[in-house]
Amino acid sequence: MTRPFLRRIAGFTLVLMLISSPLLAGKDTRLKNMTVTNNRDTLLLYVEVENAFGDQILSALNSGVTLSFSFPVIVRRARSFWLDKKISQIELTHTIKFDTLKKDYIITRSWKSSEPQTVKSLEEAILLMTRIEGIPLLPLDRLEKGERYRIAAKGRLKKISRPSYLKYVLFFRNSWKFETKWTFVDLIY
Repeated sequence: MTRPFLRRIAGFTLVLMLISSPLLAGKDTRLKNMTVTNNRDTLLLYVEVENAFGDQILSALNSGVTLSFSFPVIVRRARSFWLDKKISQIELTHTIKFDTLKKDYIITRSWKSSEPQTVKSLEEAILLMTRIEGIPLLPLDRLEKGERYRIAAKGRLKKISRPSYLKYVLFFRNSWKFETKWTFVDLIY
């Protein structure tokens, strides 16, 4: 093969990867409606992921590929003229798999019971995968009255198991990875 031919192939492959990466995750995947509140003795987090499931991710899911989203969450105490102090850090994981025989979606969320939840509808499965509701971040007694805190969270496609026959297909390699930007909530306790 000639060198110009190889350059064209490499250029075409690069363009294909750049075009397909944003399409996989959907349009502008981001965290939205992030809220921090508390109950009697715990700081709680609520957040949603918007546009996490693009058409290609949905078709891969419906063909039996297991998807896993992770959500790192960090609580820091803001300090003037000094670096913020990390108070707490957790990582939540949601995993989804489509059972092609039973036509069920099986969702496991690390912060819920160890028993996976099974649903029939894709819409319900997506809601379960993209919402975090009332996650305990830390006990309120670890916070100081009158201090300012910053809670940061982001979502990312963490892991994909794929059938072994798809292992060498370029499309399933790097373009599957996506990550939202950090989203912040500031509060004074």
